[in-house]
Amino acid sequence: MNSAKIDWNARLPSVTIVIINWNYARYISEAIGSVFSQDYENIDCIVVDNGSTDNSASLVSGLIKGHPRFKLIQLNENLGQLGALISIFDQIKGDFVVLLDADDILSPTFVSRHIQVHLALPKAVAFTSANVVEVSAEGRARTGGFQAFGAPLPWDAPGLVDASRAIRIPTISEEQY
Repeated sequence: MNSAKIDWNARLPSVTIVIINWNYARYISEAIGSVFSQDYENIDCIVVDNGSTDNSASLVSGLIKGHPRFKLIQLNENLGQLGALISIFDQIKGDFVVLLDADDILSPTFVSRHIQVHLALPKAVAFTSANVVEVSAEGRARTGGFQAFGAPLPWDAPGLVDASRAIRIPTISEEQY
């Protein structure tokens, strides 16, 4: 066995964040800002303007100008969320995909924590979800999350592999793991 140290930072999976927007100019800046603030570096972002009639597309264009990891795709008509996703599916390059609603924001460690979980699971899974905090239009928390997300699992879930055996994301502390 080769004992050379592997540079996992160079080999961590890529993540494409897809934001589908329709007339959410009042929210889209915060959604995009939350992508910019991620502590995981191997990210690209596709913003799909789904035929908006407000100034969403021009706002997005200004926000992502000069950022090569961001791309705006403008659709001529509203295809619905699924239709918009299907229409750009061939442009998704990430090993993992995050779907972010245009009126939602990600915590700065969202991607790194999700990737850490995927890399530390004893068996691969195809889909994960996360708890949410609902906030008012003024940004004040209304709930701590959906009850169902925190409920105990009805089976013996194996959890994560031991931290010493997992590929680790540098920004995830021992305590967070």
